Amino acid sequence: MQQPQNNISNSVERLYQQASWHFQHGGINEAEALTRKVLMQNNDHPDANHLLGLIAIHYGKHAQAIQLIERAIQLKPLQVIYFNALSSALHKEGRLKDALAVNDKILKQKPRLTDAHNNRSLLLRKLGRLEEALAASDKAIKLKPQQARAHLNRALALKEMERIEDSLASFERAIRLNPKFTEAYNQYAIMLRNLGRTEDSLAACDKAIKLNPHYVEAYNNRTVALMDQGREPEALITSSQAAQIDPHSAIAQYNLGLVLLNMGRTEEALPPCQQAVNLKPQYAPAHYNLGLVLKDMMRSDEAIAACKRAIELDPQSAKAWLNISAIYIDMGRNQDALHACEQAVKLDPQSAKAHANLGRILMDLGHPEAFSSLQTALKLDPDITVPSYLLAILGHADAPEQSPSEYVVSLFDDYANRFDQHLVNDLEYRAPEQLFHSITALLDDPSQKFDILDLGCGTGLCGVEFAAHAKRMVGVDLAPRMLAKAKERGLYTDLIEGDVCIALQQSTQAFDLILSADVFIYIGKLEQVFSLASKQLNPGGLFAFSIEDNETDEDYRLTASGRYAQSYDYIQRLAASNGFKELSRVPVTLRMEKNVPAAGSIFVLRLTDAN
Repeated sequence: MQQPQNNISNSVERLYQQASWHFQHGGINEAEALTRKVLMQNNDHPDANHLLGLIAIHYGKHAQAIQLIERAIQLKPLQVIYFNALSSALHKEGRLKDALAVNDKILKQKPRLTDAHNNRSLLLRKLGRLEEALAASDKAIKLKPQQARAHLNRALALKEMERIEDSLASFERAIRLNPKFTEAYNQYAIMLRNLGRTEDSLAACDKAIKLNPHYVEAYNNRTVALMDQGREPEALITSSQAAQIDPHSAIAQYNLGLVLLNMGRTEEALPPCQQAVNLKPQYAPAHYNLGLVLKDMMRSDEAIAACKRAIELDPQSAKAWLNISAIYIDMGRNQDALHACEQAVKLDPQSAKAHANLGRILMDLGHPEAFSSLQTALKLDPDITVPSYLLAILGHADAPEQSPSEYVVSLFDDYANRFDQHLVNDLEYRAPEQLFHSITALLDDPSQKFDILDLGCGTGLCGVEFAAHAKRMVGVDLAPRMLAKAKERGLYTDLIEGDVCIALQQSTQAFDLILSADVFIYIGKLEQVFSLASKQLNPGGLFAFSIEDNETDEDYRLTASGRYAQSYDYIQRLAASNGFKELSRVPVTLRMEKNVPAAGSIFVLRLTDAN
C-alpha cells in the first residue's frame, strides 16, 4: 500500500534535483518551471520553497522571496543555508536590521562560520556601524586568514572609515589571495576611481571583465570611469553591453540613459531612463535622471513630477531642486523657480552652483539680493567664472572680453531641444535667413557654391539656409548638445566642438564663406576673430555676420541682457585693418526681447585680393 506514495515522493525529488541543477547552471526559467511542479505536488517541500525564493531574489522579487524562504524555515528550522538566503533577501529588500538579526541567529548556531561573519561585516557597514563592521571582517580573517572575501570586506569597511592606505592594502591582499576574484577587482576599481586614478580603475574593470565577461557590475563601473574622462562614445559601447548582458539591471539602464543624455541623444535616452525607474522604483537617482530627460524633451510637468519623486526618496537631493528650478525658468514661472532654488541652497549651503543659480534668478526678477548670492558663490568657489560674469552684467565687476565658455555651454546645452521652436517661433529670430538674403543679393551667379565655415552653428539653422550653396560646410560650436542637433540635419561635412577662435587657428583648410549668426553677442572683443577669419578665407572670400548695435562711443559693451553689442565704427576699423571691404550693412531686428525689438546689423565683408 505504501508503494504509490514512495513513487510520488521519488518523482518529486527527481524534479527538485533537476530544478536545482538548472538553477546552478544558469537555467533560471527551467529551474522555476520545475520547482513550481514540485510545489504543485508537495507544497510543504522545504528545499523547493527555498529554491523558489532564490529564483525570486534573482528576479528582484525580494518580498516574495522572503515569504518563500520563511516558509522553508518553518518546515525545516535548522538549515543555515535557509537563514543565509533569508538574510540576503532582507538585505536586498532594504531591511538591513532584520537581515542582521537573521545573520546573528546563524552565528549563534555556528559561531565559526566565516561566511556569516562576512555577511555581518557587510550589513554593519551598510548600517554605518563601521567599527563593528571592521571587527566582523577581522573575526572572519582570524578564522580563515587566507579567505579573500574577508579581506575584501575589511577593505570596504576601511574605505568607509577613510583609512585609504589601509583599505588599498586590503584590496590588494584580497586580489593576491584570489587572482580570479572578480568582485574584488570591481570594488578596487571603484576605490581607484574615487581617488582620481581613472586609468588604474579602468584596468581593474577590464581585469574583472576578462575573468567574467558577463559580470555586469564591472561594465557599469567601467562606464562611469569612461564618463569621468569624457569618453562618451566608449562609455556608450560599455553601457550598451551591460544592458544587453542583464536587461534587468537598473544601474545598467541608468548608465545607458545617462550616457545618451550627455551625448545629446535625448529621445534615445528616455527608454533606458524609464526602464531604470521601473526596475528600481526606490532608486532616487533614476527618477532624477528621468527628470533631466523629460526636461530636455519639454515635457515639463512630467519632469517636475519625476524630480519631486526623487526628492521624496531622497529628501536631501539639492540637485533635484535645482533641476525643478531650471524647469520653472523654462516655463516662465520665475517665482516658483526662486522657491525651488532656495530649497537647493537650504539643503546644500556649500554648493557654489546653487548660489550662482539663485543669483541668476534673483537678477531676472530684479531683486538686489542677487549681488549677495553671486558673491557667496564666488567665495565658495573662486574658480567658477559665471558669477563674475553675472556681477559684470549688474555693473559690480569689470566686463570680460567675452562670455565664459561655461556660461555659453550651459545656456545652450540646456536650450538645445527647444532652441529652434523658442528662438524662431517665440522670439522671431531671423539672423540665418537675414544673412542668406544679404549674401545672395550680392551674387552675380544665383547658383554659386561655397566652401562654408559656420561659426557658432548651434542646431544648424544657417546650414538649412545655405545647404543649396554649399560645396562643403563645416560647423563649429561650444555646446555638444547643439552640435548633436546639427548633426541630425545631415547638412554638415564636419562638426567641431570648441571655441570659434581655436577652431579657426587649428583649421588646415581655407573657405570661401565664413558665417557667424548671433555669435558675437557672446564675444565682445573681435580683434582675434577678424584676424583669424582673414587668414582662413580664400582671396575674395566673404565674411558675413550679425551684431547687436552699440550706439555708445565704446567699441563694445556688455548689456543688461548679458549680451555684447558692438559699434559700427569698431566693425569698420576691424574690417579695414584686416583687409576686408564692406559690401553691405543691413539694419535688422535680430529677435524680440521681452516684446522689445533687439536692433542689430547684418554685415557682408569681402577679403580683398591684395590681402
